[in-house]
Amino acid sequence: MGRKKVAIKRIEDKSSRQVTFSKRRNGLMKKARELSILCDVEIGVIVFSSSGKLYQYCSDSSLNKIVDKYTRHIELGVASLNADNEAESYEVELESWKSFAQLVQIIEIELEDPNQEQLGVNDLIKLETQLDHALTHVKAKKTELMMDSIEQLRQKQDNVLEKENDLLKEEVRARNPKN
Repeated sequence: MGRKKVAIKRIEDKSSRQVTFSKRRNGLMKKARELSILCDVEIGVIVFSSSGKLYQYCSDSSLNKIVDKYTRHIELGVASLNADNEAESYEVELESWKSFAQLVQIIEIELEDPNQEQLGVNDLIKLETQLDHALTHVKAKKTELMMDSIEQLRQKQDNVLEKENDLLKEEVRARNPKN
């Protein structure tokens, strides 16, 4: 027999509501603890009851550290969201640049500009994003060239081994004229 589906709505009976809150809160804390152990993650759970009582769970470090980390992440997320929108428009410009060195020169010029103090966080994030994109492109090109070089070396090695094998076959034939 399966369980009956429970409609998710406010429980009217105060004592039933309190019991349900207690059981579900304990279940939530248990799941948070299990997740932090199994997956080696930092978890912070904050629950306020209807009476205003605070219940909290924090894995390993203090809840303040986790909240601070969350706040920084949100602030960076908003800034990077703006930077991502700008980054998409700059990707076309980025592809037109000839080389990584040219990008570095452009960034140096912008940073050495007399108005550098006027550069905001978004401007710096934009520059960082452009530099990251260029660096990723350079790394991908380097990897591609290295893979091509490895493939060429393998082909040369195969050719040398084939020639050496043919020479050895010739030597064997020369020593055994019967075959």
